[in-house]
Amino acid sequence: MTREFCHLSTLPLSLCWFLLAFVALCWLNACETAAASANPIRLKHLARQGDKTAQRLQQQGTALFAGLLVLVLCARLLLACSALLLTSHLGLGWYWTLVWLLPLQLSFAELAPKALGRAQADQLLPLLYRPLRPLLLMTLPLQKLTLTLQQRVTQQWQPPASEQDSAHDELLTIVHEHQALQPDRQGGLLLDVLALSEAHVEDIMVPRLEISAIDVQDDWKEMLHLLASTQHSRVLLYRDTLDDVVGFLHTRDLMRLQLKEPLTKATLLRCVHDVYYIPEGTTIAVQLQKFQHTGERIGLVVDEFGDIKGLVTLEDILAELLSQLQHAPNESALNDVPQLIDATTPLRELNRNYGLHLPTDGPKTLNGLILELLENVPCAGTTVQVDGYLFEIVKADPTMIQQVRLCKVVEQPQNQSNHDD
Repeated sequence: MTREFCHLSTLPLSLCWFLLAFVALCWLNACETAAASANPIRLKHLARQGDKTAQRLQQQGTALFAGLLVLVLCARLLLACSALLLTSHLGLGWYWTLVWLLPLQLSFAELAPKALGRAQADQLLPLLYRPLRPLLLMTLPLQKLTLTLQQRVTQQWQPPASEQDSAHDELLTIVHEHQALQPDRQGGLLLDVLALSEAHVEDIMVPRLEISAIDVQDDWKEMLHLLASTQHSRVLLYRDTLDDVVGFLHTRDLMRLQLKEPLTKATLLRCVHDVYYIPEGTTIAVQLQKFQHTGERIGLVVDEFGDIKGLVTLEDILAELLSQLQHAPNESALNDVPQLIDATTPLRELNRNYGLHLPTDGPKTLNGLILELLENVPCAGTTVQVDGYLFEIVKADPTMIQQVRLCKVVEQPQNQSNHDD
């Protein structure tokens, strides 16, 4: 059969077909690898600026790879047939084609173009794609058939991909790589903003014991005194205990009410706004969107049993978002004299203000972290070592730690804590 093919073409014609298929395969492999390795963020930016090639590449998406796959298969088939004809013209058996074609194809038509396409993806992709468009239009029916078969096969077993998570992870990777190559303040700020997607409302809420509220069962004069001395624009009202919340009172409404009629407890209760509840575990980023959507500015965090855990305001979220602009990490503070710190300070605030790296996935305050490690309430003078830092209990009562002294530990950080009385 090989001899019959030889009569259909001459040696120069077979050589021309071979060179054409070889060059086409190099070009298609480089184009395919460049399309897969190109920076998607840069491509999207060029498309928004009006670059026609970038816009077409974004529009095609998976169809581009389907068309390239069809063209690559055709080029490989043509290369194999022309190589077989060349071998026959030289009077050699067909098996000699494998001897000389495989090393040549793998080295110069497969590996070399793909390596070049990967290394210079952003620069080569526009140049390689322009002459490719007519060929992609010719293979459009095969593209649609390939995509249809691929979708029917993969949709049965492939789990749904989370585009939000993957985009978040990709952005984090890009920022971390930029920080490693060129550390700057802007990269650090962006990492802090991205960290909001992992932080929860419990990390920034005012704990239940620290919520400033007024009991409507108190004496009216006492209530007026508390209202006059409050420093908040919204005051939480409750009946007997915080488990029986009446609502929020805006001091602005209180001033308007005083202009219309005498202020009494009954008229005051008519100005109360309903409570907005926030489920425990809600991320800060999600809650910020909910505040924007509902128009609320304050809410109570509740657990799965409906018990109130704390209070969160829109201002708390914005303050957390802008905290890095307001407070620079105090890296040199730990090298100075030991500092006295309120044990009820949130761990996120300590990490931010003192450049620490205390874990924030468990207890939310320094008091909670130490109690979890010691499994008891320590007395004054107790020291505990955790994550490379030494904490000395300065003041404590039978229920909680109130004040600690922080020292930096020079030794390698340890995962387990040691304490002595």
